[in-house]
Amino acid sequence: MPSLNRRRVLQLSAGLSLGSACPSWAQSQLADWSGDVPILREVWETMHPGLYRYSTSAEITTRLDALAETWRGPGSFRERFLALTRVTASIRCGHTYPSPYNGDDAMVAGMYPDRSLVPFRFHWIDGRMVVTEDYTPASDLPQGTVVTAIDGVATEMLLARLVPLARADGGNDAKRINLMEVRGEDRFETFDIHLPLILSLKDAAAFTLSDGRIVRAPLLTLAERQSRLAPSTSPTGDANPWTLETLPDGVRRLTMPGWALFNSTFAWEAWLGETMDALSSERARGLIIDLRGNEGGLDCGNLILSRLID
Repeated sequence: MPSLNRRRVLQLSAGLSLGSACPSWAQSQLADWSGDVPILREVWETMHPGLYRYSTSAEITTRLDALAETWRGPGSFRERFLALTRVTASIRCGHTYPSPYNGDDAMVAGMYPDRSLVPFRFHWIDGRMVVTEDYTPASDLPQGTVVTAIDGVATEMLLARLVPLARADGGNDAKRINLMEVRGEDRFETFDIHLPLILSLKDAAAFTLSDGRIVRAPLLTLAERQSRLAPSTSPTGDANPWTLETLPDGVRRLTMPGWALFNSTFAWEAWLGETMDALSSERARGLIIDLRGNEGGLDCGNLILSRLID
């Protein structure tokens, strides 16, 4: 069982009612979830070191009271999830958010109930979506295609509505924009979770391109999105999610796309210790540690640092 440190408690605390009420996602929720809000309030006040860093006690109380009122009345799962997300995002802490990684299958089903995911990967550039990988059946959105609207809503407007929902520390909007891309680095893309909260999508969508053309294409399910992921995005069992290679100039490169090994039995401490010791004994010409896409997890970096400073 993974250790229950403060980081995981903060993530878990943001999804209290969501896990048990998900199976009825397709209908309006009638159950009163408001009783969970005082629990959330108590957990935050007891354990969250940054709760009042950017908000006053009165502001937090107002937001939680509004959440309780929303959860008391009828509403769809996505409406309730959106209300919670607005509250957690207002804390401006990168580890405070309702996370599917900590939810059960029912919660994930509630977050991804249908075919509503855009059929491509992309980066944001100047408020427009630049396609990096196309998954449309007819290859209608090849790499480099610029999407400027989805179902008639400008991508710039969508991004402006998505950024306030993203988790990040303080004023790091660059991180928020980065999270709202689809890069193929996570089992659950932040963009995929949040776009259906602000734009009703199902089965297919119309994508307006920078040249004025409109391409209508089928959307993806979560299973289809995840089927295209590299194994390193979801380490399980004892598989090693990292790679060590020697570059042409003799420099070694250690690629570590993630340190979230909570569900893995990979003996990472032994492997990493042996690797660092071997590099030292071999007097390696140099070492590049590639952390692109790595959002942390376990304290793997501590072991690396211990070898570099000893």
